[in-house]
Amino acid sequence: MTNVRFVRRFSSERAQKLRTEALFRNNLRPESERGDVFPAIRDNEIHFYHKGGNLFKYSNSFTTNIKYATVIGNKTKDYVSENDLQGMPLIQSFSEGYAKIKANCKLYNENKESSSVAVLYHKYSCVLAHQDIVVLDIEIALPGLDKENEQDRIDFLLFNTLKGTLRFYEAKRLENFKRTQLEVVEQVKRYQKQLSQRRDEILEAYKNYVKIENDLFDLDLPDPVSLDPKVCLFVFEFDKTTVPNKRLFSGINYYRIGNVGNVEIGNMWNEISCG
Repeated sequence: MTNVRFVRRFSSERAQKLRTEALFRNNLRPESERGDVFPAIRDNEIHFYHKGGNLFKYSNSFTTNIKYATVIGNKTKDYVSENDLQGMPLIQSFSEGYAKIKANCKLYNENKESSSVAVLYHKYSCVLAHQDIVVLDIEIALPGLDKENEQDRIDFLLFNTLKGTLRFYEAKRLENFKRTQLEVVEQVKRYQKQLSQRRDEILEAYKNYVKIENDLFDLDLPDPVSLDPKVCLFVFEFDKTTVPNKRLFSGINYYRIGNVGNVEIGNMWNEISCG
């Protein structure tokens, strides 16, 4: 096991500065509270996700991907000539170009597996009030346990606030799942080894995470007190003709559904199968 710890933190000084930022006050906070943006705490950073893409990152200032931010400001017409480009300035601030940056983020991530996971975190974000089971974190990068795997990235984390329990999920589109079943099983087993060895630091990290989310968004999420040792495989775009290999999937928990938009998070928590 490497000496690198898994942490979730965001200093009070940075949080205070974030609250003063116009982009946070006018766009990212209200849209997080509506579920249209998902804020995820990292190691002294916050990442704001939208439709499967990392819309903005914040440490001491905001950054975004250049392919999202290459936006013409003050557009006056839908079609332009090559000569028109010479007089068309790019946006001068993220606030000015926010709607277009957001639209580009969605466009660049359409049809990726991450855009399907986005359906879940937009609907069941931990920032939305009055939900017993919430998406607490996404794209969770755990330091590798050995030199062969420098990092393990798990797709999303659910938090059952009534039980105080965390459970990780790995998402696979059916077509990808069919091609790589053996690889997927090994992947899930490796993740479960991570949870076994890092249980205490994961719980500590997410206690910090909850405290930060509560503070930034005026929430009342309870502390997590337990971690499900099993990583659940979430297979979507599923059809009834595909049945997991019981022998191959022995001991692996999974939940399957056709249209990811039809997921009810209570069912996703309670109605898992085991190979």
